[in-house]
Amino acid sequence: MMNQSVDQATINLSDILKKLKSNIKVSLLILAFPFVLAVLYLQIVTDKYTAELKIVPTEGDGASLSSDIGGLASFAGINLKDSETVSNYRLYLDTLHSRRIAIELAKDQELMQTIFAEHWNEDMQKWQNPKNSFIYKIPAFVKKVLGIYNREWNVPSAWNLEEFLTDYVEISENPKEAVITILFMHEDPEFAKDFLIKLHSLSDNLIRNRTLERSKNHAEYLKKKLQTVSVAEHRQALTISLVEQERFIMLASSNKAFAAEALWGVKSSPEPTSPKPILVILFSLIFSTVLISAYGFVLTLKE
Repeated sequence: MMNQSVDQATINLSDILKKLKSNIKVSLLILAFPFVLAVLYLQIVTDKYTAELKIVPTEGDGASLSSDIGGLASFAGINLKDSETVSNYRLYLDTLHSRRIAIELAKDQELMQTIFAEHWNEDMQKWQNPKNSFIYKIPAFVKKVLGIYNREWNVPSAWNLEEFLTDYVEISENPKEAVITILFMHEDPEFAKDFLIKLHSLSDNLIRNRTLERSKNHAEYLKKKLQTVSVAEHRQALTISLVEQERFIMLASSNKAFAAEALWGVKSSPEPTSPKPILVILFSLIFSTVLISAYGFVLTLKE
């Protein structure tokens, strides 16, 4: 029974090969089609380079100390609702994809025009809807036919930039290491590096300003509270809390990196990292094999 199944499989494969050979021209076209598409894709698509920035927490990131201070304040009967309970470093990482950083970046019109270049008409110096072009009308029509929601066009804003950050800024974390790598791809390697530098600097400053404002508010509150407290232990707890808030103010007021420090500067790949020609060609060969196999199988079934 097993030998019969094997023979049947061999005969089927032999029949498929014979059919393909008898339709050699069509078979060659099917084999070549995915490969030609892959070559055309590699010729048309824009090469992109990857910029990367390695960062580590700064020594001044004292969330644990803040926790202790909050405990002392509670002992003194004070509730510091705004006390730092989350690491500034973690807040910095969350800021990289946030609406807040997108709003800050969107203030740079040159940056916006580079990121959303397809929406910017350099000759007319104004934003325009690229969907008016023929190449955009085809997918828009398909979406309409299929009932898929097609978002109306608007001038690129912080909302669009937030989506862009989420999609194209990659944060690579290794649980075993303190170093985190921020990656960004763009067709212009110099812009990619400049963009990461600006993203890092603005994100760090946002956390700095947040801590500075909160610490100043805490310090003012503690100073007023000290004027009304007479119990020695409570005054000691308040004084320690005030000293710590003053330390945060001093750290946030310096010109040094606050939440995250960049290591070794930003570097860009010397060669394009996207697309990957080998993977594209390999995929085309696999697709060719699937197509030619299906074609041969259909020819055999027609007998």
